[in-house]
Amino acid sequence: MPDFSMRAMELLFGAEVYCLIGKFWRSSIKASYCMIVGIFLICECPASGAAKAEEQNVAHTVTEADNGTTVEVHVGETTMLQLPENATTGYRWAIEPLNADLVEAQEGQYIRQSNAIGGGGEATWTLHPKAPGTTEIKLKLWRPWEGEQSIQRYFGVTLRILPP
Repeated sequence: MPDFSMRAMELLFGAEVYCLIGKFWRSSIKASYCMIVGIFLICECPASGAAKAEEQNVAHTVTEADNGTTVEVHVGETTMLQLPENATTGYRWAIEPLNADLVEAQEGQYIRQSNAIGGGGEATWTLHPKAPGTTEIKLKLWRPWEGEQSIQRYFGVTLRILPP
């Protein structure tokens, strides 16, 4: 290990860790590099929203552009809901309680749009229509620990569920 790295570890973690890591460095260097490269590849290669939608057989995708509209879907058709979010600000979308007889919502993964620190992305939900009817899907962008006064935006769409 180069001297500057060992010095940096001593400053960050203390002399005990510096000595321990220095002792075992040479025997574990290859394993460490392989592990770091593997973690980097897993973390830095987010799947695109389109690829995720195809994997789940998504019939419809609802986005911010659909705010205030009515979307028609059939029972059994999976619908993806994607809204822009920057989780690093603390503001997160929260879905309001749904009519459980008509639709089920499952929160999906956050899809990063940028590899930059603090970069935004999209929050996703998968909606599963269960029975014919009409229901509202409502969300709010807020910091839950700050309460209702922290709400920045609302999103709402009417889901008209048709028979299969």
